[in-house]
Amino acid sequence: MKFVSLPPNGSSWQRALLYTIDTESAVPEDLVVEIIDTESDSVIATKRLYGVTSAQIDVAPYLRSLCDMRINTSTLCSVVRSYTSYRIALRVGDLRSEVRLFGLESLNPTHFTLLSNIGDESQVEYGDTAILSLYTPTPLKVVVQAYTESGRRQFQTSWGVAEHSVDVVIPTAIMSLSVVYFTVELYCGQTLAKTLRYNVVPADERTRRLCWRNERGGVESYTFPHSLRLASGAVVDRFDLNSGALSLLRSASTEYRLSSAVEPHEELERIAGIIRSPYVYEIAAGKIKELHINDRTLEYGDHGRLSQVVIGIREEVIYG
Repeated sequence: MKFVSLPPNGSSWQRALLYTIDTESAVPEDLVVEIIDTESDSVIATKRLYGVTSAQIDVAPYLRSLCDMRINTSTLCSVVRSYTSYRIALRVGDLRSEVRLFGLESLNPTHFTLLSNIGDESQVEYGDTAILSLYTPTPLKVVVQAYTESGRRQFQTSWGVAEHSVDVVIPTAIMSLSVVYFTVELYCGQTLAKTLRYNVVPADERTRRLCWRNERGGVESYTFPHSLRLASGAVVDRFDLNSGALSLLRSASTEYRLSSAVEPHEELERIAGIIRSPYVYEIAAGKIKELHINDRTLEYGDHGRLSQVVIGIREEVIYG
């Protein structure tokens, strides 16, 4: 038995990923094909074939179903694996294929890739969390250096997994209030691949910072400058008792409208990706929470040019 062909390494599971198997026998056989996540060496899917001498297996549907667009930032100052890419092998009995990397979009398995559309310099409010996503072919080292006006530095170093997409999580709340900016140095092994600078500005209670995943699986963030309250409501249960009536507040909700600021066209196009993301989160006080999105709107000005991104959110509190 042998593998006749494998999909190109680094391919996207948005298209077919075909493995071809030849049993090298004229007698039909029943086969059990296992898809292995090579990081954990666990079986993530199984396919049974009956009475075959050769077969083609498309693993793309299995990987699409396993793709997770949620953002997991439970650990501060951490490197968290993102399940928007997988390194897999196929196993048929004692036969095992070569390892292949597949992702939400095509990746070069041998090159460092920044998956978030972030510039070399950006801004974050004090207390917020900076999140960025990348792919690295070798073990990742993250060095965070915080600078104050006196030039003093704070150092934080962490190591992450290799050969997967990962999210790098950096909360500013653990830094000194006097921090003016911090840099994030991203190393592939011992080689510096990228340096990013974040300018730290005072927190503004009128702003709201949202994050989501783009079409490549990278985390994007944007601070909406204003939050306009549109409506508030409540649900009250009333109970008739022998001694009178009892009213209890069951839930309360508020709806808000968030609008982007005047931004360059390229920045608005980046923010516009929020309308296609299945999950949207808010970063506040060093924590992240999923939001209930009522509506997502792109507004266009003269000549059909994108002028504003508008998000409607609904917050609800349930009382026990």
